[in-house]
Amino acid sequence: MKIDKRKYIYLAGAIEAAKDDGRNWRRSIQNFLEEKGYKVLNPVTEETKALQAHDAPKDWHNFKQTNINEYRRIMRKIIDFDMDIVNNKAGAIVVRWNDYAQKGAGTHSELTSAYLHKVPVIMIHDIPLDEIPGWLLGTVDVFFPS
Repeated sequence: MKIDKRKYIYLAGAIEAAKDDGRNWRRSIQNFLEEKGYKVLNPVTEETKALQAHDAPKDWHNFKQTNINEYRRIMRKIIDFDMDIVNNKAGAIVVRWNDYAQKGAGTHSELTSAYLHKVPVIMIHDIPLDEIPGWLLGTVDVFFPS
């Protein structure tokens, strides 16, 4: 599998369900990949910039319980932002699959879209392959246990 260094490597994985929004593993892998000459898009940092540009308040996550329409509006910005990267800017996806990712929905969608757009997916998995949904296993090109 060859990755086009002119495109980005997108770091997929749990954000909402993860204890640290998935910051630590993304920071480590981002540093490693950038040292190898790859351009990396980290959704944790990039989404924050995008939300600031749309004047989303820092406590927007609370809207899930207090203002579902505003919460959906903000989530749709995130969905549009992330899926544009996966569909149009990514040369590959590196995904960390763990119990947190199992609880979410965004990562599932990103991997399916990557598969449909012929974007290679590299999975770093913390759980046994037989516990990962078969649909997702079908979207992955290379597997690495963490």
